[in-house]
This record gives sequence, structure tokens and C-alpha cells, in this order.
Amino acid sequence: MTLRIFIVLLAGIWAAAFTGSAAGQDIRVQASTDSLRPGEVFEFRIDFEAARAYDTVLYPDSTFFGREFFIRNKELSRRSRSATYELQFFGVNDVLLDQLAIRAVQGGDTLLLAVPPTAFGFRSVLQPVDNLRPMKPIFEFPYGIQGLIFAFLLAMLAAISAWHIYTRYFKKPPPPPPAPPAEPPVFDNPLRRLERGIAELESGFAAGSIAAEELYLRLSFLLREYYERIYAFPALEQTSREVLNSLKQRKVAQPHYDTSSQLLNTSDMVKFAGFTPETDDIKTDLEALRAAAAQLKKLNSGLIQQLEMEHLRKYRVTEHVNTREVRTP
Repeated sequence: MTLRIFIVLLAGIWAAAFTGSAAGQDIRVQASTDSLRPGEVFEFRIDFEAARAYDTVLYPDSTFFGREFFIRNKELSRRSRSATYELQFFGVNDVLLDQLAIRAVQGGDTLLLAVPPTAFGFRSVLQPVDNLRPMKPIFEFPYGIQGLIFAFLLAMLAAISAWHIYTRYFKKPPPPPPAPPAEPPVFDNPLRRLERGIAELESGFAAGSIAAEELYLRLSFLLREYYERIYAFPALEQTSREVLNSLKQRKVAQPHYDTSSQLLNTSDMVKFAGFTPETDDIKTDLEALRAAAAQLKKLNSGLIQQLEMEHLRKYRVTEHVNTREVRTP
């Protein structure tokens, strides 16, 4: 009771403090009750007589009411002179509704008007109980029944423990089924991969579907990828000068070295210097790339055959390898 009187006095002081803002704008509140029980639904109304003087009036929404109140329904009167709420209370204590505010918009300005606070007392749904003693004495089990229950539980615990020990330490799991033999991967012939890439570049150039910069980037990648697999040096991570030095160390035939040098240098000019070759120059470079592939086929047929043999030995595949011609995958 003392707490309820304190809340009512606090509401009166708060209302007096807001007399200049709320009363000056003629804002009134009405509630269908002054005390609430958990889950109770009641009506709450806010009247704003000066609403017609503003362009837009925004009444409080759920963010202003807090967690104690749930808005079940909200109705605005004509010209927004009042708002009627159907609220449901979910609190467990006395509550002071003092955070409500109306936003009045006129032109480009927004005025925040405080709504007079409203206090609600809390009514419990439980009746006071003086004595919670049982209505009759607690039944006592006979000593024999308690012993049987204890023995049953002990037997169950022993059985579960024995089963756990047996399955973990003595029972052997069934052997896994034999794994089917894995199919070995097909040997990826570096020369055939290079020739397929050249064919894609030629078809894209003929159809006009590939730009010059992309064409030369892919051209350089095809050569570097082939060199890395055949000559076993990191051509994809080296500069063009380092790639050419590596080719020279491996004593690559001079005609192929000259062709590769010209193609890699042109690719660098397109990539780093913004050079755009003419159509005839691109066609000439593609022909040179095709000729380089033909040179590599003659130079490295033995190396490719050796790579294929190592692939077959790795996967233990018994297969005939033609010593005269390199097979296509």
C-alpha cells in the first residue's frame, strides 16, 4: 500500500512538471481502470484537442509502452484528435506509464509533446495463504518395498555397466567391407592440353568473342603451364625473363626459344604496357603459337612418354604404351 501511494504521488509531481507542455497543448488521458492484474485487457485513450492545428499527428507506438504493455488494437478518431488503445498488461508490479509522447508535425518541424503520466496499481491473482502444510500426513513406504526398489535400481545399474564393458572391450566390431578398386585418373597429356587451349583461342579469335588482352593472357598461361609440367620448373610463378633463362639452361632448341621469347614479350606488353596489337598481328602470333606446339611435339615426345609411364606406375595400371607415338587421353 505504501508503494502504491508513493507511485500516485510521483505521478502527481510528474503531471505538475509537464503542465506547461501537455496541459498547454490540451492533452488528456483516460483509462478504464486504475489497477491491473497480469493478462488483463483494458482501454487507454489519449485526447489531443489541438491536433487539427498540425499537418500530421503521430501517437505513441509499442516502443513507448515498454514490455509491461502489449497493444492489441489501436484506433484513431477523425482528424487524429484522439487515439484509443486496447492494451494487455503483463507486469508483476505497480507501474507508472510516463514515457508516452506525441509527435506533431507542421511543415518541416516536428514537435515532441509529452503525455501526462498515468499510474496503475498491481493486483495479484493469487490469494494469500497462511499455512502451506499438507492436508494429510505423507505416506511412508514399508521398509520391504524400499529395499526392493533399491535392489531393482542396483541390478539395473549393474546390467547397464556390464553391457557397456562388454561392447567396449570384448565385442569385436564387424570388419568393414572391402573398398572397391578406385579407377585411376586419366593421364593428362601436356601436349594435348596445349593444343586444346590453342584451338579455343583460335575459335574465340575467329568469332570475335575474346578480347586481345584476355587472348594474350591465356596464350602466356598455356606456354607456362606446358613448360612447368615438362621441364619441372615453376614457370607459372616466374617472370618472362626467368622463364626464358630456364629454357636456355635446359638447352631448348633455338627456333622454339626465339618463338617463345617473341610470344611472351608480346604478352607482357599487352598486360603491363597497355599495348593493343592489330588483328593481323594477333593472327600471326596464333600461327606462331601453333608452330611452337608442333616444335614441342617433336622435341619432347620422349619426355611425355616418360611422364605417362610414371603415371601408370603410380596407380599400378598395366597398360601398353606405344613407344612410337604418344597416346591421346
